[in-house]
Formats: sequence, C-alpha cells, structure tokens
Amino acid sequence: MRFRFSQAISLQIFSQNPLALIALLRYKPGTTELQKSIWRDIKAVYMKRQKNKCAYCERWLESTRYGKIGHDFEHFRPKNNVSKWPTDKITQERNLKYSFKTGEASCEGYLKLWHHPINFLTACKPCNSSLKADFFPIAGRRNTKARDPRRQQNEKALLIYPLGNFDTDPEELIGFYGYLAIAKGQPGSPEQKRGMVTIDFFDRNRHTLIFQRAEVIAALDSNFRLLETSDPENQKVAQERIERMCTPGFHHSACAKAFRQIYRNDDTQAKQLAKKADALLNPK
Repeated sequence: MRFRFSQAISLQIFSQNPLALIALLRYKPGTTELQKSIWRDIKAVYMKRQKNKCAYCERWLESTRYGKIGHDFEHFRPKNNVSKWPTDKITQERNLKYSFKTGEASCEGYLKLWHHPINFLTACKPCNSSLKADFFPIAGRRNTKARDPRRQQNEKALLIYPLGNFDTDPEELIGFYGYLAIAKGQPGSPEQKRGMVTIDFFDRNRHTLIFQRAEVIAALDSNFRLLETSDPENQKVAQERIERMCTPGFHHSACAKAFRQIYRNDDTQAKQLAKKADALLNPK
C-alpha cells in the first residue's frame, strides 16, 4: 500500500518545521542531546504517517509511545557505499534468476540525499538491517550526485518508495493471491520487474509474513461467511470488520483488499484460498 505523505511537509504534520530541523542536523552534525531529540521527533512523524507499520513489509510495529526502538529510521537510498544486489550468496539461497541487470556497486553512496525528507522512512529491523542493508538495485545508470530523488528517474529504481505520490503506488506493482505476494504486470515489463525484485529483495513471502497474512485472510473469510447469514446485525458487524481490515491502518491491508476483491469476483476461489490459509495456520 502507499502511505499518505506530503512533499510540502507542514505544521499540521510536524509540531515544528521539519525542514528547518533537518537543516540543523545537516549543517551542525553531532550527537548532542538536542540533535538526538530532533531525530526522535522526526522519526515519530514518519511512524505515525506509516500507521506504525513497516514501510516495506506492512506488518504492525509498536506505536510511538513504546516502539521507537522497534522502528529503524531508514535512508531509502543508502548514504554511504552501495553494494551489488543480489550477492552470490543471496542468489543461491533464494534461487534468484534474473534476465536483466540490477545495477553495479558504487563506492559513493547517495550522501547528497541523506537529509532529504523523501529519502526517509521507517522499517522493521529484518527489512532494514537484514535485507535492505547497503543495497539499492537499479535497472538504469546510478546517479549519486542528485540532491532530489525526483531527479533520479533515469536510475530506474527497482525498489518502490511507498510514501506519498513520488513513486508508483506499490499496489499497482505488487498483488496478492491468497497470502502470497505476486508481481503484477506483463512478464518482462518494467512494472513486473519492479514488483518481482521488491518481493524478492524484502523476502515478502517469508514465513512470518505469510503466516500473518493467512490470519488476516482467515478473519476476512469468517466475516464474509457472516454476510451470508440472515441476521442483519451479524451482517452489519461483519461488513464493518471487513472494511476496517482493508483500511491503511490495518496490518497487511493490501493483502486484505486483494482478498476482498477476489471474494467479490469469485467467492468459490476465495473460499479455496481461505482453506489454504487455514491449513497453514492449523497444520495437521
């Protein structure tokens, strides 16, 4: 899903002017308590805009009250060196086979973007530390000189920036068939490549995520079945629950919306997918 975010970040979003705060960090680097506090404040804003969800895998994390330590404040484009992805080890472990280039390594990172508001987001530690690390795959030519991410279209980034409308909505490139994430688009198209690489890069079908998505599907299926009953009160409650699970504030809402659409188009197929989800959750 795409998280709402404004380029003209305003006082309605931040308690103070974030551009001024970021500029302060840019020109007076250090580790003073004031600067640490500024970073914490800015991080909290991104957490709230992302509904306390990881920007990459869409799972719930803790709120700003207790969970700042669980969110990594992440540079989308790495500020230091960039390593080549996939490495030989990743290629072998995940059985990746690409017929297209994913960009070369660079000893220069995107240091000129380290302070830019639309090069930030928050992510869970597995997505950021274990998977994102210092990688940034691209299909075009790497440009580490730009000072604005919107001027780097020629890089043809293979990862999707999910905040605001600066990039394609992830839901246009990544779909869900049951609890499995799948790439959309015509095979071999730029859109399909971006969806596929983003899924592979963040291992979007790792067990933790498919288990959580299976729970979402099982809950949706139960409520869809309530809609088939003759009790108006049950129907009302079930409809409210379905809609809530498809809102941006719910974890794995993109998966929920995809399953809702399948149920509306073909309830037989949806029920089969729900059975697979139940089998995952309750193995014999």
